[in-house]
Amino acid sequence: MTGYAMADLAGENLRLLQGPDTEREAVADLHEALRTWEPTTVELTNYRADGTPSATASPCSR
Repeated sequence: MTGYAMADLAGENLRLLQGPDTEREAVADLHEALRTWEPTTVELTNYRADGTPSATASPCSR
């Protein structure tokens, strides 16, 4: 899906999937949900290893 090998992602922060069109407000909403243990789902534009954008729904639940 991302074009990255699992070995390339091991130990990495998944922020590496973000890029210039990643919605900063949605990222902030996701961080706040994690901080407060509140369930949420955000839509993000992430990027594959080859640089192409990819729409991603990122759910976060308890």
